Amino acid sequence: MHGERLLASISQVLAEAGSSLDDVGGIVVGLGPGSFTGLRVGLAVGKGLAFGLEIGLVGVATSVALVAAMRGDGAASRTETVVVLQPAGPSGRYRSLVGFDSDGTPRLVEPAQFLVGEEEPELPRGADVIELDLPDASPAARAAGELARAGMAAALLRLGAARLAAAGTDPSTDMAELVPSYV
Repeated sequence: MHGERLLASISQVLAEAGSSLDDVGGIVVGLGPGSFTGLRVGLAVGKGLAFGLEIGLVGVATSVALVAAMRGDGAASRTETVVVLQPAGPSGRYRSLVGFDSDGTPRLVEPAQFLVGEEEPELPRGADVIELDLPDASPAARAAGELARAGMAAALLRLGAARLAAAGTDPSTDMAELVPSYV
């Protein structure tokens, strides 16, 4: 199901843009954390297209893209750390800590952690919090999550394009090293 939808969606987007796969100069994939099947399918399709088209491929952590989206609209304070909380299965949560490079580019501070059931996430003092689809989210964290979700695709592309540009003309990415974060 995921594969059928993804490939059809790629074809539709390219057709609506009046483009084809020959016009694609690089591929950006989300690395999660997230759905096991969704991440596997997305990364496999990205790797297959990049390999077949002989173009660059980069991955961006979902939490990093969410923070970039939230910050892009100036909605967040300029804290040193943002905590991203996402649902994980029926009762768990993923907790990611995102910090910033000297130029303001978001980056993972540590790998995402899986929290079981009602386990309370550790929140660094003064950190902004983004929560997505969690029933016990505070109104501010829920609003930040909705803002981040709305801009995530654009942020993912913006961050990925910068990484592709930094790679120069070498389209080779060690595709074996690019793996999803299932936590």
